[in-house]
Amino acid sequence: MRVALLAAAALVGGCGLWYRPVPVPSAIGKERTAVAGDSFSVHRDPRFAIYGPGTQAVFDAYEQLNRTYRAFDRYFAAPSPRLAIVLYPEWSKPRDAAERALREQGTVVLRFVRPMRASFRERVGEDGYDGSLWPVGPTAVRLLLASIATPTAAIDTATLIHVPAWYRSAVMSIVGDGTALPYDVQFVREGRTGRGMLEELLATQRPTAADSALDPYRRDDADDEDRRFAARSSAFMQFLLDREGPEAMGSLGRGFTKGESLAQQAARFKVLPTTMVELEERWLAWLSAQRPTW
Repeated sequence: MRVALLAAAALVGGCGLWYRPVPVPSAIGKERTAVAGDSFSVHRDPRFAIYGPGTQAVFDAYEQLNRTYRAFDRYFAAPSPRLAIVLYPEWSKPRDAAERALREQGTVVLRFVRPMRASFRERVGEDGYDGSLWPVGPTAVRLLLASIATPTAAIDTATLIHVPAWYRSAVMSIVGDGTALPYDVQFVREGRTGRGMLEELLATQRPTAADSALDPYRRDDADDEDRRFAARSSAFMQFLLDREGPEAMGSLGRGFTKGESLAQQAARFKVLPTTMVELEERWLAWLSAQRPTW
């Protein structure tokens, strides 16, 4: 009986049913559609729709948008608007007629032109897209954040002008990307971390049109000032989340859109000090305690 069982097991194993499972290719991005006479690869999700030049572009953007939307849900616990993202390679011209047709359907349209540097990245494995070749997350999350201030179909990132620049940058890094967070902390820790750093961070004002310079995927092209500001913003928000919990990000965002400052909102902190001087001291101590995770 035992011999028969072993023989049967060998037979099944020889057929590859146990040891060589056949991978099922993803169907994301394989559908083609026409919009105002232009042809796109497309993936329609209940949360967003992606229109791109090919299957790989759509799948890659899906990987990152899926992560971004899930992170937004976690930190903000708020309804997210459904976006239509239209992807363009570096060399192509925008298809205005197609975008106009999508807007006429009542959809918020995001035009995303891929950064030149992204096209030079190497893909890891046959299906290792993970969003690195079409890094749309940090751009998309700015619209998601704007929806908190303007929860209508007329979402515009210009409404974020009343939201502090450091907070906008931190949301792009943590919610829109999330891959370089330990490096941001170490970058700040190894630089100047003396008194006055928090005051400088909070006092910095930047137009919303300049947010693209803080995109995590553009860090290699950023100048020293942008790189330092982006890293400090990310590190400070990571500190707040570590001490106050993930809901702190959404709470701060809603407060900022109502015109409240960080000092005003600190009065509602559950764990951290309520004064800016003590808050900075606690942040500096937190930075000093961090160690590389790689």
